[in-house]
Amino acid sequence: MAISDVKLTTSSPLANFVAGRLAELDLKPIEFARLHNFDQGMLSKILTSVKIKLELETALRLAEGLKVPPSDFLSLLGKEKSHELISRLYLVPNLKAKETKFDTFMVRRFWRIVDTPTTGR
Repeated sequence: MAISDVKLTTSSPLANFVAGRLAELDLKPIEFARLHNFDQGMLSKILTSVKIKLELETALRLAEGLKVPPSDFLSLLGKEKSHELISRLYLVPNLKAKETKFDTFMVRRFWRIVDTPTTGR
């Protein structure tokens, strides 16, 4: 067997999970992208393990489309703290319905705060 015959692939846990869920949902990546208005190029990068870190908005949209709880998906990405913080922020008593609506700007702002490395002060 020639070296060129050996296919070396190392898939990330994220790629394996997404591919598995797509198979369970009986969806091809292009169908998923169209149905859920998800960037097809981004999905391809995730499935080929080119992209293993995701922005919070992308992770949440993917979780929604794959029909998995955000906590499970964020745990897969090593972002358990993000889910805890989001839950606390959005489950605050006495918030009006308008204030609990998904806000992309706030999610991006929140993600920057969560992803900011802490310094040893």
